[in-house]
Amino acid sequence: MIGGSPSPHATAEYLLALAMSRPSEARQQASAVLSGSSSVLDRTYAMQALGIVEQDSGHVGLAIGNFRQGLYLSQAAGLGVRELDLAASLGTALAMAGRRQAALRVLDEAVSGSKGSVKARVLVRRAGVRELFNDFEGAYQDGMLASGDLASRRRSDLGSPRTQQCRTRSPWARPLRRSGGAACACAGTS
Repeated sequence: MIGGSPSPHATAEYLLALAMSRPSEARQQASAVLSGSSSVLDRTYAMQALGIVEQDSGHVGLAIGNFRQGLYLSQAAGLGVRELDLAASLGTALAMAGRRQAALRVLDEAVSGSKGSVKARVLVRRAGVRELFNDFEGAYQDGMLASGDLASRRRSDLGSPRTQQCRTRSPWARPLRRSGGAACACAGTS
């Protein structure tokens, strides 16, 4: 049971935050998920949470094993976004173990297989790895690419039908339309 919920499936993602805030509790709950009849998705979150706990405890070799196991599970089940997130975690752990080429290879594959906000998150992690290895130019480039992906997503959100409806139907948007403003002042209204 995760976070007092009767269903581990409902809160498996919570394990990742728990791994960083309360590692011993995360370890216990992740182990419970793995010992039960949980879904593959939940098992990937549990493996990643255990990897985070081990990595933060200085047991990088154990972390790499947990991340790899979660990655294999996600690949076998065709869980694309989970696969990318676990690959980014594995790449970070490999970097912490001093395995530069392996780390960058895993992260490069994750970047090439992702798009949008997932790609931005992987790029930020690769930037951190590059900085760890004193590749400041590469870290900067990854940071810029990540911010560009997020900015383009934001621009596309502004052009969405929901935003257009908000601009045309809301009385709060009228002053923005007159002034040529691009932002939607009525965000969150119906």
